[in-house]
Amino acid sequence: MFEDVYSELTPALKRQRDEFDEHMKEYKEHYPVDKCLPTHNP
Repeated sequence: MFEDVYSELTPALKRQRDEFDEHMKEYKEHYPVDKCLPTHNP
């Protein structure tokens, strides 16, 4: 979702990606995507 837009992520996109990752970790029980999508590993 983030890496396919720019060749290098802007600081704002990096921050948004990190916030998204934290949100997914905190509320993972509401997003059962671990069976169908790869995870981002910063």
